[in-house]
Amino acid sequence: RSVILVHNCCVNQQDIDLIMNHFTAPVWWCLCPGSNRYISRLVPPVELLRRNGLNICLGTDSLASNTALSLLGEMQHLGKIPLAELLTWAAPNGARALGFSELGEVAAGKRPGLAVLSGLDYDSMTLTPASCIARIL
Repeated sequence: RSVILVHNCCVNQQDIDLIMNHFTAPVWWCLCPGSNRYISRLVPPVELLRRNGLNICLGTDSLASNTALSLLGEMQHLGKIPLAELLTWAAPNGARALGFSELGEVAAGKRPGLAVLSGLDYDSMTLTPASCIARIL
């Protein structure tokens, strides 16, 4: 079992220390930046979470608080985070947070879904507003 903390817009270092010292189960910090923009315009302290080496994953929340259920859209909201890190947050980390060990990565014994990501800035390996994704498997 794991603990999934969602949104995390008002988290500070003291909160992180308290939470990480309290739980013995893995803690996942699920970011839903599209939902945060829709509801409150608050932004999670992504750099603080990254500096602490926390388990980060992405979510969309729901259509009650977001205009789309798109992990690509959530990644685009996060700005200039390196693409490899964003993809890790979206796929294997999301699967691990939910306890789906057979999903999230291409490896022997796994059942990954596959998608093609296009419209990247290949010089900086970052997403652009024109980035799109198409599921192929």
